[in-house]
Amino acid sequence: MLRSRVKGGGSPRAAGSPEKFDQNGKVLTEEMRVLQMKRLHRLCKDPAKRNEGTVTKLVEVTCALCHFFRTMPTQLQFELCRVIQLERFSKNDIVFKQGDHGDKFYVIVQGRVEVRICMDSSATSDPRQAGHNTVAWLHRGDSFGELALIKNAPRTASIVVPSSKTEVLSIHKEDFERILVGLYGASLNERALFLRRLWTFAALPTRLVQQLATFTSVAIFQTGALFDTEKDNRLYFIVEGECRLCLLDEEEQQEHGEQTGVVVEAQIDKNASVGVGFGEEQQQKKKPDSDVGFYNAKTISRLGPGNFFGEGCIFPEIRRDWIVEAMSEVKLYFISRGDILNNVDKRVIDIIKHEAEFKATYYDGRFDGRMVQRPSTRASR
Repeated sequence: MLRSRVKGGGSPRAAGSPEKFDQNGKVLTEEMRVLQMKRLHRLCKDPAKRNEGTVTKLVEVTCALCHFFRTMPTQLQFELCRVIQLERFSKNDIVFKQGDHGDKFYVIVQGRVEVRICMDSSATSDPRQAGHNTVAWLHRGDSFGELALIKNAPRTASIVVPSSKTEVLSIHKEDFERILVGLYGASLNERALFLRRLWTFAALPTRLVQQLATFTSVAIFQTGALFDTEKDNRLYFIVEGECRLCLLDEEEQQEHGEQTGVVVEAQIDKNASVGVGFGEEQQQKKKPDSDVGFYNAKTISRLGPGNFFGEGCIFPEIRRDWIVEAMSEVKLYFISRGDILNNVDKRVIDIIKHEAEFKATYYDGRFDGRMVQRPSTRASR
C-alpha cells in the first residue's frame, strides 16, 4: 500500500526512482518488467470470465510488478485479482477531477500521475489549467482514491497523467468496501488510537497524533519477511506480531546485497488454494537449528507491538548495518520518508529523532562497536 495519504486521496512520494522489484525482493530488470506487463495485459481481461488458474497467475504477476500487492495477506491478493481491471491513460488525461464522485480505487503499475489541487476559486474545473497546483507525484506501486470511498465524499484532489503512458489497476467501490475497507477506512481511528497509546507520542497534542495517523498506511507481512533498514524509505510501527533486530553474517550480507532495499518476502506458493497461507517452506528461508528462536549471536533486540523501526530513512546519520526480521505474521503501520518530511509537524519529527538517537547509542554500546555505521551514499530527497 505503498499508499501514504495526502489531502486529496493520493499517496505522495518524494522524487526518485519508482520501485522495480519482484515478489522475492530481487531487482526487476526492465526486460523482466516488460514481460510481466505483457502477461498482465493477457491475463487482466473481463473479471467475470476469470478462472482460478488465471487468478493465481495474476497474483504472481501483480506481486512481481507492484509492492502494493506484495504487502497483502494471501487471501486478499486472490480476492483482489478476481476483480481488478486494467486501465490505460495517455499524456494529459484526467483520471478524475476534484469534486467528482468517487467510484474507484487505483494502483499504479506503470507510469506516474500528478495530484493537483485547485488553489484559485476563479480557476476553471480543468486541473490542467492555471490555478491548479501539483502537490504530489505518484509512481509505480503507489495507490490513490481511497479517501473518497471511505468517507463517501467527493474527490478532494484531481489526478492528471503527465507522461505519455500510464497504466493502473482499478477496483470498483463495491469491491473495495468488501475486500479492503478493513485495511483502510475502519483503521483510521484505530491508527490514531494506537499512536496515541505509544509512550513516544504521549505528550503530543491530539491533532498532531491524528495528523501522523492520516499519513500512515497498513500492511501485513508473513513470517520471514526481511526489512533492510539501511535502504528502506519507510518508518514502521509494529501493531501485531513480533520481529527481531539482527545483524547479517558475511554470507547473508553478500546474498542480501544483491536484493532490493525495501522488503524481502517469501515467494508466492502457486499451488496454494484461496484463503490458505504460505507453507512453512515458502514463509521463510530455512535456517540451521542454531538459528531457531529470537535470540542468537546475531540478535540485537526483540521488537513487539508498540516498537518502531526504520528511523534511518529520515536521519541518515543513524543508519546502521542491521536487518529487521518478522518472526511471526506481523501487522504494521508505516509512513514514507516523503510524507514524514513534507507533511508531518516538526515536533513529531524531533521526538522520533530523539528516540532514534537514544536507541542507536544504546545498541552501539551494547555490542561494543560491532555495528559499524556505513557511510550513506544516498542524497536527501
